[in-house]
Amino acid sequence: MVKKQTISASLVAAIASTLFVVSLPGCFYMGGETPPGWMRTAGGPEPDEAFSCALSAGGQILFAGATKSFGGEYRRLYVGKMAGDGTLVWEQAYGTGNVRERAVDMVGTADGGIAVLTEIIEFEDPELYWLPSARYCHLLRLDAAGEVLWTQSVSPQGHEAYHAVVEKPGGGFVLAGTYSNDVVGTERALLALGLDADGGELWRRVFSEEAYENGPTGLAAMPDGQVVVAGNASATDIFVTRIDEEGDQQGFWTFSEGDDSLWGAAVTALDEGGVVIAATRHASGSLDSDIWLLALDAEGGEQWRTTVGGDGSESVADLMCTSDGAFLLAGDVDWEVHFANIYFDTSDALLMKVGATGQLLWSTAVGFSFDRYNMFRMSADIDSGAGVVELDDGGYVLVGTTGTYGAGWDDVFFVGTDAGGSTVWTEATME
Repeated sequence: MVKKQTISASLVAAIASTLFVVSLPGCFYMGGETPPGWMRTAGGPEPDEAFSCALSAGGQILFAGATKSFGGEYRRLYVGKMAGDGTLVWEQAYGTGNVRERAVDMVGTADGGIAVLTEIIEFEDPELYWLPSARYCHLLRLDAAGEVLWTQSVSPQGHEAYHAVVEKPGGGFVLAGTYSNDVVGTERALLALGLDADGGELWRRVFSEEAYENGPTGLAAMPDGQVVVAGNASATDIFVTRIDEEGDQQGFWTFSEGDDSLWGAAVTALDEGGVVIAATRHASGSLDSDIWLLALDAEGGEQWRTTVGGDGSESVADLMCTSDGAFLLAGDVDWEVHFANIYFDTSDALLMKVGATGQLLWSTAVGFSFDRYNMFRMSADIDSGAGVVELDDGGYVLVGTTGTYGAGWDDVFFVGTDAGGSTVWTEATME
């Protein structure tokens, strides 16, 4: 059963133009003041979204998504860089706008540049936007200023869909995705691709003919040069596998929680060779969700597992290990709001920190409970977290998409916090 939060009519006027901050668990707080520091909202008139973020070699914040505010019939790839104090360094739209393009994943490269895994969708009839005629992936390589170095098509046969990319410690890239051997994509196999630093193919592997529910959703580089891949083997099972530098599989494990649904796995690698996986857990027979965490050692042995959550329905999009040995999670928390005998859903961006063995340290949600112009415009109050990075000063930056701030339907937004999760600054872009 979805948990409900009741908002009295007397509070509506007070919150109609203020930031909404929630500290979890056990506390539903409607802030009447903006967070400490500064806040600025801006944005284009059309939808602009962030789907991934990373830290550059110089310690700046990278983000990638999709935009309609730079022109074109369809959404274009949108990439930008922001300094740790919230200053926008640059932003750029890529592509012609004649096809739909969006970032799937990104990584900051060792030379200070960027690699963006991009999905491109073509349509024979623009009016039938739900019926694509072709779908394929590119890896776009940019320098530190956003200039294109090269673009490599990584799905020439049309049966490949890549979901994640990492840079190998010695240079080059590994991509993980799914291979479909039928037209509608119902039979999927795990797919991995190794590229050199210039985008040349080194190896390509299809590891299993077993069907995968959603394929790989998490990918991380290991200290020994291997990569670890995590994803959905079924609606209730998470898989974890390692791939060595030659593209060979080195172990395969699955984990479950009985009949509970586990989906959307994220993964981070540890210095000693272990990994931590995070996924969204739906209890069997319930509409609520929490965040499930699993730690494995270098041999794939389970170290600990736990489930964390609060009063809302939480989901995870990103996971990283912090410099103090803890873990940060970025995602969403959904609420069912009750106002004047009307129930509707709203979503806030979620930033959560757990300790070295999975204990919840703090959790903060940032968003807004009602649209500032029309409180019954339900679709506008959607704020989501796509990823999180740690800055050199020990603070964190949550990157996501907001329907609350900015000048358009959606805008990319950034929330800076200190090490304890207190909001330092909030910014919505684009200029």
